[in-house]
Amino acid sequence: MNGNERYILEGIIIVLIAAYIFYENVFMAVILSPYVYIHYRQRIKERIVHDKKNFKKKFKDGIIAVSFALNVGYSKIATPEVSIPFSILAKYSTLLGAPNKPTTK
Repeated sequence: MNGNERYILEGIIIVLIAAYIFYENVFMAVILSPYVYIHYRQRIKERIVHDKKNFKKKFKDGIIAVSFALNVGYSKIATPEVSIPFSILAKYSTLLGAPNKPTTK
């Protein structure tokens, strides 16, 4: 079961429980069914925020590791891999909060 199916199932379970507790009738869940969509959208937004935070953390750790390798003196070993992180840094600099600078060629 992937995340999307899980979020829909969570919403359905919440609606069924709420209908049973407050109305003592599971069939009243039909009236509460729009909550399933609201719950689904909310969980997707939470997952997106979590994924962005996770990406920022991993990206920062990667850049720090490359910087450390260059400072230690392993730059000859790390040179081929350095071009990838710096190109990613340039591409995703706005995600990390760096201001946009126009590139001139």
